[in-house]
Amino acid sequence: MKLFSPEFYAWMRQGSLRSAREIVPLICQLIKPDRGVDIACGTGEWLKVFREHGAQTVLGVEADWIDPDTLCIEKDEFLVRDIAEPLDIDDEFDLVLMLEAIQHVPAHRAREMVQTLTRLAPYVLLSAPVPYQGGSGDDVHEQWPEFWAALFEEREFVCIDALRRQIWTNERVDWWYAQNLLLFVKKEELMRNKALRLALAANLGPPPPLVHPKLYTARSVVAEPQR
Repeated sequence: MKLFSPEFYAWMRQGSLRSAREIVPLICQLIKPDRGVDIACGTGEWLKVFREHGAQTVLGVEADWIDPDTLCIEKDEFLVRDIAEPLDIDDEFDLVLMLEAIQHVPAHRAREMVQTLTRLAPYVLLSAPVPYQGGSGDDVHEQWPEFWAALFEEREFVCIDALRRQIWTNERVDWWYAQNLLLFVKKEELMRNKALRLALAANLGPPPPLVHPKLYTARSVVAEPQR
């Protein structure tokens, strides 16, 4: 299943790298992943930045239309998989990322994908498009964040909504991350990490359904005044 053209990835590359360099330091204040995997990684900008912040092992997962010569990671750190199909990754990591991609997983496989993410790592960084966000023309399963939080709760993961407020007005961060970025944490990890406990205490309850002003403006149609 082809999601995006090479031109789309070229356009996204700069914004992804810029956004990651703003957001990754905030994540590293909470956790310090040594091993990271990015599902639907594009050309690997987020993994590149995590490596700059100390990650020793990274793995990018993406479909086969990515040109390996455009990767920001090594070619042997890249795994070809179609996220519309079940993922057979036999490894464990500290952190798994899935950023603006889970909407391409068919609705009937949403729970299975969450199970896969939570099997791969005790920390999951998820940016999931909200209803009517759109963007690629074939988004099939956009949901409000509470939907995903409920599926992660089934897996004993809690949602820490500590990032969106910090990046909401940061012009260097693409608005879709500011709107959608959530960290899901395996409950037993909270006992080991005071910073996570404090972040959770400051953001109790389901993650609110937010719409960023830039999306609202893009989707709004100003009606002409009646004459």
